Amino acid sequence: MQWKDDYLVGIDEIDEQHKALFKAASNIIAALQQRQNWLEVHCAMVRLLESAKIHFAVEESLMRLCKYPGLNGHRQEHHEFADKLMGLQRESLTDDVSFWMAAFIRKWLHEHIHNSDKRFAAFVLEVTAIGGKKNAGKRDGRLAAAFQQRKRPPGPERGSGDGGVDSLSC
Repeated sequence: MQWKDDYLVGIDEIDEQHKALFKAASNIIAALQQRQNWLEVHCAMVRLLESAKIHFAVEESLMRLCKYPGLNGHRQEHHEFADKLMGLQRESLTDDVSFWMAAFIRKWLHEHIHNSDKRFAAFVLEVTAIGGKKNAGKRDGRLAAAFQQRKRPPGPERGSGDGGVDSLSC
């Protein structure tokens, strides 16, 4: 499974996580193609699932922060992916599901990124853009600042109305 730049969504953190998911998926597919023992495949699947859970949490947090209207449907796609992968993992204990597993992972990542993730990323980039193309490079910094702001506990410096991060709204 090969990463291609047409999978880029334009949000650096999400793009890096997608690359890591592709690498984890590639490890599973390579293990299946090389007919490695079940334990190798199982461990590779656990790594993919753990990476996916973290990635899904980041995406869904960003969607909540920016009030993305497609959050519920997107979250459902994430749950369905995890459920299907865990089902295939259980089924692999008794049956050879390597073909179905590889096909599912390839298809899901391709379709989910090209359709759902690109749609959500376009929304996020649009609502967080500062001054259009001229300041497009500030987008990721602004997103990072928004996440940092959400992590800090309430304090006297928040809500000052000075136009800083506290004034950021997606």
